[in-house]
Amino acid sequence: MTKAKNNLSACKKASVVPYLIVLLILIGFYFYLVTGTEKQEPEKKKIKFEGRVKVAVLNGCGYPGIAKEVKDYLVENYNSNIDVLDWRNVDMNRFIYERSILVVKKRDNEKLEFLKELTGINRRIIALNSEVNEEFQIILGKDFHTYFK
Repeated sequence: MTKAKNNLSACKKASVVPYLIVLLILIGFYFYLVTGTEKQEPEKKKIKFEGRVKVAVLNGCGYPGIAKEVKDYLVENYNSNIDVLDWRNVDMNRFIYERSILVVKKRDNEKLEFLKELTGINRRIIALNSEVNEEFQIILGKDFHTYFK
């Protein structure tokens, strides 16, 4: 009985096996990334804070309705800690803000740190005004999508 002819020698067969194993690992990793990331929900930030913060959300970038969308997001996710007193365009519709910013109207470092951690916005200015109801303003710049998704 004659043995079937094989074009690959034993040496060539042995050198192909590691490449096949690497290829199978890469394919498995690709499917893990594709199927695993689609099903994951974004994590909501779990921030410990016992007080309440009064804020106004101002549209400083000019995208229609963005102040209301961010207000809805804050109320839906952080209603126990945030009172959104106002949401509107910035005064005189000056949509000049490239970057979002926190405006401190009443000084309270604990609440400011909470807002910074909650929103991710680190830029802030101090414009103290005891005659307004809100303690802080969140002015949304054109980068708002990096903070509120």
